[in-house]
Amino acid sequence: MILVSIDTLRADHVGAYGYSKATTPFLDSLAKDGVLFESHMSNSNNTLSSHASILSGLVPMAHGTRDGGSDETRFPLPSAVDTLAERLSVAGYTTASFTAHPAWLGRSFGLDQGFDHLESEWWGAADESRAFLRWLDGEMPSHLFAFLHFYDVHSDMGGPGVTLPYQAEPEFVERLAGPRPAEFTGTVPGKDYQCCSRWLQAANKGEFTPSAAEIDYVRGLYDAGLAQLDRDLARLFAELRRRGFLDGALIVVTSDHGEEFWEHGKLMHGGFHDEIAHVPLIVVPPLGTSVKARTVSAVTRSIDVPPTIADFVGVPTLGAGRSLKSAFVDGAPLVDGEVMFLESVLRASDARGPFRFADDEQHPAFWDLRADPTEQRELLAQDPAAETTARADAARARLLELRNSARELEAKTRAASKTRAPNLGSEDEERLKSLGYGGR
Repeated sequence: MILVSIDTLRADHVGAYGYSKATTPFLDSLAKDGVLFESHMSNSNNTLSSHASILSGLVPMAHGTRDGGSDETRFPLPSAVDTLAERLSVAGYTTASFTAHPAWLGRSFGLDQGFDHLESEWWGAADESRAFLRWLDGEMPSHLFAFLHFYDVHSDMGGPGVTLPYQAEPEFVERLAGPRPAEFTGTVPGKDYQCCSRWLQAANKGEFTPSAAEIDYVRGLYDAGLAQLDRDLARLFAELRRRGFLDGALIVVTSDHGEEFWEHGKLMHGGFHDEIAHVPLIVVPPLGTSVKARTVSAVTRSIDVPPTIADFVGVPTLGAGRSLKSAFVDGAPLVDGEVMFLESVLRASDARGPFRFADDEQHPAFWDLRADPTEQRELLAQDPAAETTARADAARARLLELRNSARELEAKTRAASKTRAPNLGSEDEERLKSLGYGGR
């Protein structure tokens, strides 16, 4: 069983989800042979809290895992929270985690719970794949659960000299980004900031406004990094197939969050609209099963991943999500799941259709996703009709119920857990700062 998380991958830049550019031929081939969940949503815009949800089946408020940027505001995954790896380890699986974010997905924040083997480095897909294959050849497990996290699509970490916001080999940059716009100098006007995440952050802070050509170029760089990663994944899976490890394997591919390119006036992934929340979920069943390739249109969530895998292999379920097994095995219909995103955003449906509600005390916001799928018209500010206000009030009440339930669970598991203060080294601290995380 292989669970792949491609950090920062928005669904609409994947060919199988309708993207016109040839960014993901390998992922598209998996979707062709498996089940594609076309409306899959993340529960967070942050690598740490989102992956804690993917591994536990709990929303961020319920598992409470977060990095506020200081020792006093860093909270690991409570040891009393059950994880998918723990469930599978008890069932006799050899569990292994290979990740590319040692600060958050290593041992410091408890996301190693249940894994027999963990390797986490600031590495690219090629190096990580070699390490995984080397371990696999030495271990030769009969029953394997592997969690593979790749960071190659994320904005680059910086370095000496001027580097691009997203990194890829020249052939991919040339094909998908094209020539660098004349106005794209690689530095923030009037300052000596280099590119990488710092350039993206400066635009978000209003230090300058990127031109349309610059945004298109940066988007192309993102695509170039994705295409290179797709190639590296194809090579990894070819090696796994050659070794016979894919013959009876369940393969699940997803992401923790997407990336925005000025759809709502920002870059990176600090928001909550679909460019951030809508991520891929592709499930490829083991060879020899009767599962047919299909597309599932219902809204699903990151918290549905652990109970789905647990249900498929026959171990006790976990988390607060629902199993999607019947949908991809039998084609059973699913109703849309409601998506609690971080603490204050709800994506759900009412009698009038799907909506997204953001519960900001000063400026609450409501979007009708049926009439406005790209969320360009915020109704409470632009058209505060009585019906819209009533829908927003109902959404706020439901969100309050979900918050209260999550707080109770987080308090209970935190109290039952051993206290473990995350201990980040200076290198990881600097890496987080260079990536644009002042603590989230």
